[in-house]
Amino acid sequence: FMNTEQNTEQKELDQYGRPYPEKQGGYHMPILTADAVVLRKRKETDEIEVLLITRKKEPFVGRYAFPGGHNDYNEEPSVACLRELREETGLEGNIIQLLTVAGSPNRDPRGHVVSVVYLVRVPEAVSYTHLRAHETGRNLVCRLLLEKKK
Repeated sequence: FMNTEQNTEQKELDQYGRPYPEKQGGYHMPILTADAVVLRKRKETDEIEVLLITRKKEPFVGRYAFPGGHNDYNEEPSVACLRELREETGLEGNIIQLLTVAGSPNRDPRGHVVSVVYLVRVPEAVSYTHLRAHETGRNLVCRLLLEKKK
């Protein structure tokens, strides 16, 4: 016996055209992520450097992003931030302070993502050769120079 009826049940879409996630406790819950902002001042030029990765996955493949990613279940956001930094760059860091929480509902086409963003310190002795050479299947670390304010 073959069931010829097709599943006509469609997921309800949010105002941005994305399917709502399954409800938990009666609520649609956003996804939680944590990002690391790593800045460093070059002694010889006083330029400020920021550590970025090149995204290897959608969305925004090929674009620059702060190292970061999804929180694991039962994981503190600050711990997730440092774990993601380590996984994506090979660097160990220390949280300096919470910078911001970014949660605009339409900033990620996959769904509503809320990111906890921390300022992170890494050892000054880390060489840029190490940063450029550290590559994983997902990310290649790069650095950019911010213009020096006059």
